[in-house]
Amino acid sequence: MVSKIVLLLTLLFRNVFLNPSDTDDSLRKLQLNGNDPSFVRAELLLEIHTILDALKESVNNLQNIKREIIEEVENVVEEKISIYDAGLKTQLSQTKTEILSETKENVRQQLTQVKDEMTSQMNALRESTESVLSQNEKQLSGIKSNLQLHFEKMKYESSAILNFNEIKSQLKNTREEILSEVRQCERVPSDCREIQKEGFSISGVYRIQPKSSLESFLVWCDMSTRGGGWTYVLTVAAREHWLGLDHLYELTNSKPTELLFQLMDRDSKTVYALYNRFQIGSEAEHYQIKTLGSYDGNAGDSFRRHDGAKFSTADNDHSSQSCASSFESGWWFTDCHLVLLTGKYIKNPTLGYYSAIKWYHFHGYNYSLKEARMMIRTI
Repeated sequence: MVSKIVLLLTLLFRNVFLNPSDTDDSLRKLQLNGNDPSFVRAELLLEIHTILDALKESVNNLQNIKREIIEEVENVVEEKISIYDAGLKTQLSQTKTEILSETKENVRQQLTQVKDEMTSQMNALRESTESVLSQNEKQLSGIKSNLQLHFEKMKYESSAILNFNEIKSQLKNTREEILSEVRQCERVPSDCREIQKEGFSISGVYRIQPKSSLESFLVWCDMSTRGGGWTYVLTVAAREHWLGLDHLYELTNSKPTELLFQLMDRDSKTVYALYNRFQIGSEAEHYQIKTLGSYDGNAGDSFRRHDGAKFSTADNDHSSQSCASSFESGWWFTDCHLVLLTGKYIKNPTLGYYSAIKWYHFHGYNYSLKEARMMIRTI
């Protein structure tokens, strides 16, 4: 294709510029007719036209050659582009294949590495889990054994408790039978009220045995005060008397009971406080006042403050302010008291807050009473 283009250019150059025969002929004609100016001019114009026509034809030929050259160049360029394009596509395909292959290999290697790491972690986790499970199984086995032992022990203890309750019930029935037989044999009254009903009307010492008591005991019965039949619990005077908490519990829990206080000041003025119900708890309940009925009397309802109180002593104080130690006596203290009949008996009526036998609503705190009695009677 290139050689053809060179050939066309060579032919053109020869026709226009290198035609020696035509040039020599023109010069000879000019020399021969040099003496005739008009001829020379005409010949010259004719020659010029001839040359112009030749140039025009040469230009046309050049344009045709130019078009052919352009077409040939375009064909060459397109051919080269096609060749390069095919080469580039082939190279791109090869590069793409190589990249994909390399990427696939990298991904495979990474996946293999991740898989190996996960496998290692899973193995470690499995070993750790198996170790923990093994320890837990051992602990559970030990716990199971302990529970089995406790269960057997509980079965034994439950059986023992059932047997104990059965024996306790039998003992209670036997106790009641013995008490009934003892009462029938001795015919001991249960309280002063019963003695009075049997016809005794003189105040003094009598033997009684409440229904819940295993044995009889002596008490002072008042057969004259407010209808009689009263059992002394406490007296504070020239002669002191204390029934005791266990006997008081037995009496107040055998039958409904009322409570009477009689008080005397230094001028021999007497007042009373009557509560139509009274009951205390057992030793396990610290002899707590469980029932204190409605009040009647002229001494003032000072003992109401002690309702619900437990009996306190210096070595077993249930008050809120260690009252038993402070007042050196046992009593149903709260915080601490409005009534105190177990304190020190003092002849001077106005000596000391901490030592007086007192009833708050009868002469206040700082007055020591001359006499005081606490009595109960079954209703």
